Amino acid sequence: MMSFELKLSPVEASAPRASAFLVGSATVVGHFIPLSPFFFIGSNVLLGAVLAVALSAIALFRIGWYEAKITVGSWWREGLEMLVIGLGGGFAGYLIGRLVGAA
Repeated sequence: MMSFELKLSPVEASAPRASAFLVGSATVVGHFIPLSPFFFIGSNVLLGAVLAVALSAIALFRIGWYEAKITVGSWWREGLEMLVIGLGGGFAGYLIGRLVGAA
């Protein structure tokens, strides 16, 4: 689309495949982070949920920190921004699930 429709820049034929592999791998790893406590703690769901939120918060902040390190930006601002957006999206998903489940 970049090269044919928008006439922006040529795209290598293997670029979409490599991009799809990278995004798919990142998705699998990203989903494993909040699920991992439930594999190790047994049947204590509350503890698992607290650990999942804590691990997710740490991972999100570190991703924002890394983004600031490879680009231009403040590491604490980028880390906090990623943390707020990520946990906000998770909380919104939780609330929507509760509302749909109650209906």
